[in-house]
Amino acid sequence: VGAVRDTGAETGPMLVALLALNSAASSAALAPKPPTRRGVLAAAGSVAAGVKAASAASEPQSNSKPWVADARIGADEQYAGSLPYDPWAHSSLFGLVPPPVAGTWSHQELVDAARGGGVASVQIAPQHDVVIAVSTSGRRYATPMLDDDFPTLLLETTRPDGSYPFAVLPMDESRAALRSAAGTALQASLLLWLADLAGLLPWDTTPYASLEQREKAQRERAEGARPPRKSLGQLLSRLLAARGSTKQAREPMSDELR
Repeated sequence: VGAVRDTGAETGPMLVALLALNSAASSAALAPKPPTRRGVLAAAGSVAAGVKAASAASEPQSNSKPWVADARIGADEQYAGSLPYDPWAHSSLFGLVPPPVAGTWSHQELVDAARGGGVASVQIAPQHDVVIAVSTSGRRYATPMLDDDFPTLLLETTRPDGSYPFAVLPMDESRAALRSAAGTALQASLLLWLADLAGLLPWDTTPYASLEQREKAQRERAEGARPPRKSLGQLLSRLLAARGSTKQAREPMSDELR
């Protein structure tokens, strides 16, 4: 009995220690862990997917069609996109910029649409030789047509009482003048660029690497030095030099033949 009592006295503290260690391990396992980056991204992705699915389910099916370029020249005039307005019949900048061209019509398609009452107005485009027809829904369609053939279009669509099924608008002279001025400015810029490449301009347009190089070139030019040739001038010089060397090489051969 004494031996048993001694064994129990020795195992008692050991059991207490084991129970303490077990409780500590279980509490550590149940303690909340700090969130990781992967876990946060996974949770955010699941929440976003749920919100997107809920919004898609709540939207009506008639407005689920996306705004694609393939649908802009369709036969139907009813817009069924996701925007609250028809983008092909919506002007910009307080009405100063007209809607984009929704598509093209042939001459016969324009005549048929006008006779069917689907054209609101016709107008010669500022670039000439093109007629812009605006449908009753506000969309704009381009028809390649010479300006001289425009009266023929009016005769083909004239009603028996002599009226037109659409409004005939005059060409916008201000836009035509602006387009002509832009073309003239582009041509002048091209001529200046070619003259600059040939080194014919009186001013220096060389892109120097530093201000010191530019001042050095100005001093050399003031002393009478010739400015560096541009790419087009170098090409012309090389072509002339190659032609001169070829001519000099042919002259001795002609003398020997003689």
